[in-house]
Amino acid sequence: MKIFLGLLLLTLLSSCEKEADQKELDEKFPTVGVVFNLTGKHSSLDIPSFKGFQLAFDKLLASNDEVLNQMELIVQDGKTDPGIASKKLHSLYKNDEIIAGIGFSDTSFAALAGKEAESFKKIFISPGATSPALT
Repeated sequence: MKIFLGLLLLTLLSSCEKEADQKELDEKFPTVGVVFNLTGKHSSLDIPSFKGFQLAFDKLLASNDEVLNQMELIVQDGKTDPGIASKKLHSLYKNDEIIAGIGFSDTSFAALAGKEAESFKKIFISPGATSPALT
Protein backbone atom coordinates (compact mmCIF):
# COMPACT_ATOMS: atom_id res chain seq x y z
CA MET A 1 0.00 0.00 0.00
CA LYS A 2 2.89 2.36 0.78
CA ILE A 3 4.31 1.86 -2.70
CA PHE A 4 0.87 2.41 -4.27
CA LEU A 5 0.28 5.70 -2.45
CA GLY A 6 3.83 6.86 -3.17
CA LEU A 7 3.31 6.16 -6.87
CA LEU A 8 -0.07 7.86 -6.69
CA LEU A 9 1.49 10.98 -5.22
CA LEU A 10 4.20 11.01 -7.88
CA THR A 11 1.56 10.64 -10.59
CA LEU A 12 -0.49 13.47 -9.14
CA LEU A 13 2.49 15.77 -8.86
CA SER A 14 3.73 15.05 -12.36
CA SER A 15 0.28 15.22 -13.98
CA CYS A 16 -0.90 18.54 -12.60
CA GLU A 17 -0.08 21.62 -14.61
CA LYS A 18 1.01 24.63 -12.61
CA GLU A 19 1.57 28.11 -13.99
CA ALA A 20 4.50 28.94 -11.77
CA ASP A 21 8.24 28.96 -12.07
CA GLN A 22 10.30 26.10 -10.62
CA LYS A 23 11.15 28.02 -7.44
CA GLU A 24 7.46 28.46 -6.62
CA LEU A 25 6.81 24.77 -7.28
CA ASP A 26 9.66 23.79 -5.02
CA GLU A 27 8.24 25.92 -2.20
CA LYS A 28 4.68 24.59 -2.53
CA PHE A 29 3.60 21.28 -1.15
CA PRO A 30 0.65 19.32 -2.48
CA THR A 31 -2.85 19.63 -1.11
CA VAL A 32 -5.34 16.88 -1.91
CA GLY A 33 -9.10 17.10 -1.54
CA VAL A 34 -10.55 13.99 0.09
CA VAL A 35 -14.30 13.49 -0.31
CA PHE A 36 -16.13 10.43 0.92
CA ASN A 37 -19.76 9.85 1.92
CA LEU A 38 -19.09 9.61 5.63
CA THR A 39 -22.78 9.94 6.50
CA GLY A 40 -25.95 8.81 4.76
CA LYS A 41 -26.87 5.72 2.78
CA HIS A 42 -23.46 5.15 1.17
CA SER A 43 -21.44 5.64 4.34
CA SER A 44 -21.26 1.85 4.73
CA LEU A 45 -19.16 1.80 1.54
CA ASP A 46 -17.12 4.93 2.10
CA ILE A 47 -16.22 4.78 5.78
CA PRO A 48 -14.07 1.62 5.36
CA SER A 49 -12.45 3.15 2.25
CA PHE A 50 -11.77 6.38 4.11
CA LYS A 51 -10.29 4.51 7.08
CA GLY A 52 -8.07 2.53 4.71
CA PHE A 53 -6.96 5.73 3.02
CA GLN A 54 -6.20 7.31 6.42
CA LEU A 55 -4.20 4.25 7.49
CA ALA A 56 -2.15 4.23 4.29
CA PHE A 57 -1.57 7.98 4.47
CA ASP A 58 -0.46 7.71 8.10
CA LYS A 59 2.03 5.01 7.10
CA LEU A 60 3.39 7.31 4.40
CA LEU A 61 3.78 10.11 6.91
CA ALA A 62 5.69 7.74 9.18
CA SER A 63 8.26 7.32 6.40
CA ASN A 64 9.53 10.83 7.21
CA ASP A 65 9.52 11.79 3.53
CA GLU A 66 9.99 15.56 3.33
CA VAL A 67 7.32 16.15 0.66
CA LEU A 68 4.77 13.78 2.17
CA ASN A 69 5.18 15.32 5.61
CA GLN A 70 4.24 18.70 4.14
CA MET A 71 1.26 17.36 2.20
CA GLU A 72 -2.12 18.62 3.30
CA LEU A 73 -5.47 16.88 3.09
CA ILE A 74 -8.76 18.69 3.08
CA VAL A 75 -11.45 16.18 4.05
CA GLN A 76 -15.12 16.71 3.19
CA ASP A 77 -18.27 14.63 3.75
CA GLY A 78 -20.41 14.23 0.62
CA LYS A 79 -23.30 13.15 2.91
CA THR A 80 -24.60 10.74 0.23
CA ASP A 81 -26.26 13.71 -1.45
CA PRO A 82 -25.24 14.45 -5.04
CA GLY A 83 -26.04 18.16 -4.66
CA ILE A 84 -23.98 18.54 -1.50
CA ALA A 85 -21.16 16.41 -2.90
CA SER A 86 -21.09 18.48 -6.09
CA LYS A 87 -20.90 21.75 -4.14
CA LYS A 88 -18.10 20.43 -1.92
CA LEU A 89 -16.15 19.12 -4.91
CA HIS A 90 -16.59 22.42 -6.76
CA SER A 91 -15.39 24.33 -3.70
CA LEU A 92 -12.31 22.10 -3.40
CA TYR A 93 -11.38 22.18 -7.07
CA LYS A 94 -11.69 25.93 -7.46
CA ASN A 95 -8.94 26.20 -4.83
CA ASP A 96 -5.66 26.47 -6.76
CA GLU A 97 -3.81 24.70 -3.94
CA ILE A 98 -5.75 21.46 -4.55
CA ILE A 99 -3.86 19.32 -7.05
CA ALA A 100 -6.25 16.36 -7.04
CA GLY A 101 -9.13 14.65 -5.31
CA ILE A 102 -9.52 11.19 -3.83
CA GLY A 103 -12.64 9.50 -2.58
CA PHE A 104 -16.00 7.80 -3.13
CA SER A 105 -16.51 4.07 -3.46
CA ASP A 106 -19.82 4.37 -5.31
CA THR A 107 -19.62 4.62 -9.10
CA SER A 108 -22.26 7.35 -9.44
CA PHE A 109 -20.50 9.60 -6.94
CA ALA A 110 -17.09 8.82 -8.47
CA ALA A 111 -18.46 9.77 -11.90
CA LEU A 112 -19.79 13.04 -10.46
CA ALA A 113 -16.41 13.74 -8.88
CA GLY A 114 -14.58 12.90 -12.09
CA LYS A 115 -16.70 15.29 -14.14
CA GLU A 116 -16.18 18.06 -11.60
CA ALA A 117 -12.42 17.43 -11.58
CA GLU A 118 -12.30 17.42 -15.36
CA SER A 119 -14.00 20.82 -15.52
CA PHE A 120 -11.10 22.20 -13.44
CA LYS A 121 -8.42 20.16 -15.28
CA LYS A 122 -7.63 18.22 -12.12
CA ILE A 123 -7.45 14.55 -11.25
CA PHE A 124 -9.90 12.48 -9.23
CA ILE A 125 -9.06 8.97 -8.03
CA SER A 126 -11.62 6.59 -6.59
CA PRO A 127 -10.24 3.75 -4.47
CA GLY A 128 -13.44 1.75 -4.76
CA ALA A 129 -15.63 2.50 -7.77
CA THR A 130 -15.42 -0.32 -10.30
CA SER A 131 -17.43 0.64 -13.38
CA PRO A 132 -15.51 0.35 -16.66
CA ALA A 133 -17.28 3.56 -17.72
CA LEU A 134 -15.01 5.49 -15.35
CA THR A 135 -11.76 6.59 -16.94
